[in-house]
Amino acid sequence: VLSSGQMVLVQVTKDPVGHKGARLTSQVSLAGRFLVYVPDGTTSGISRKLPDTERNRLKTLLKEIVPDTAGVIVRTAAEGASEEELTRDVERLKARWEDIEKKATHKGSGPQLLYGEPDLTLKVVRDLFTEDFSKLVIEGDDAWDTVHGYVEAVAPDLIDRVERYQRNGAGDVFSTYRIDEQIHKGLDRKVWLPSGGSLIIDRTEAMKIGRAHV
Repeated sequence: VLSSGQMVLVQVTKDPVGHKGARLTSQVSLAGRFLVYVPDGTTSGISRKLPDTERNRLKTLLKEIVPDTAGVIVRTAAEGASEEELTRDVERLKARWEDIEKKATHKGSGPQLLYGEPDLTLKVVRDLFTEDFSKLVIEGDDAWDTVHGYVEAVAPDLIDRVERYQRNGAGDVFSTYRIDEQIHKGLDRKVWLPSGGSLIIDRTEAMKIGRAHV
């Protein structure tokens, strides 16, 4: 199938660990806010977590929006999304793929990064920040510029919920909202669960073993 020296377009699905190389695939997919864009058009589907009525609505909408040459996997976050929001998501991902294709045609002497996933901050905002949240509090100039610009472009309806944190003599955002406490609790050997049960986590030479109490 492949010959020595041939250039192939691949996507990293798992980063290298230790002596183990990265896991690659030629089935490229690009994640958006509401859906995953599959350029080759062979894959499509809708999250089974969505009710049937919503699945049917989304299926009907996407028939008009998605190009015949592409496929999409609709995420749970698409529940209630408008036609305009879905169109914006598809158009942005389609443009990103076209840019990747353009770069891939330029011959180089070695492997090249054509597109990289956004940093963790944007990934969290993209995957988790929905209308279920009353506000998103940001501290730091770089983080504010990055997140505010992204939300303004991708989810303008949520931009009013993005709030800039000012210390004004107080501590940082983690101490003000007691996030440090939650991190320390989560790293304890004994972790209490909302149900009233607990997990006890012990480290061994080859793996971690957990014991649950309910």
